[in-house]
Amino acid sequence: MEQMSSIEEDTVMKKTMSSLKRMCENNINEQRQKIDSFMNMQFQRSIDSLLERAQANNRSQEELVKVKSELSEAENEVLRVLSVKNCKEAKQMAIRGSLTATQSRIEVLGRTLNLQRCKRDDHKAIISQQLQGLSISMDNTGKVIEGKADIQEAISWYNRVLSFSVEVGHGVKFTFVNIHANNPTREFSFIVHYGDGSYTLLDCHPKLNEIKELLQELNTTNNLFRFVRLMRDGFMKTALPNLSIDLENLHQDTSIVHAYASVMSNSSDTSMFDLEKK
Repeated sequence: MEQMSSIEEDTVMKKTMSSLKRMCENNINEQRQKIDSFMNMQFQRSIDSLLERAQANNRSQEELVKVKSELSEAENEVLRVLSVKNCKEAKQMAIRGSLTATQSRIEVLGRTLNLQRCKRDDHKAIISQQLQGLSISMDNTGKVIEGKADIQEAISWYNRVLSFSVEVGHGVKFTFVNIHANNPTREFSFIVHYGDGSYTLLDCHPKLNEIKELLQELNTTNNLFRFVRLMRDGFMKTALPNLSIDLENLHQDTSIVHAYASVMSNSSDTSMFDLEKK
């Protein structure tokens, strides 16, 4: 009996142990399934999270590319704006320089205009004076013509009475004949030149001792008629040293000399010496 009880107990124990084992195995399997399910769920969640992160990263990359593109466009716009600004500043500086140059030119033109106005006023005054002088000259034209006619008549008288002739070249040559008693055709001559407001003796044949004093007197008095007359007197004294002739009184007693002496003296510069210049 006791052996039977023991066997039964062993059988029961075995059954109990087997039941417990199966329960444990079932429990382990359940736990494993739970763990596997949890792990699968966690893994799936991790994968989903990683996918979400990857998608978010992709979206961030796209946004970054977009932001970079927008930033590049913004930089280009900034460069364009700066270029436009620099162009405008350059234009403004050029306009300012042009305005400054224009103002300087206006000032120069203003000074030039004032100078031209002053010159114009001066020219007006000069023209007015010249017109007045021209008016006076026109009034005296008839007198000048009459004076030239008197000069020609006086020279003709000298040619007839005193055997006197005039040649105009580089200076005015005065020639006398009928001075030497033994040789009436012998010529006595001198050449006088007028320039720069004074008379110069270029030649004298024959030479006279007092020629310097006579030329000095001519430049002082501007009396060409007296100089010619004194030169003829000197030639006559040279040809006739022993003959005492008062030529001064002889000429003064001649009425026609008295008539034309002033004409010859006052008009010498505007007749023979004008012909010399021509």
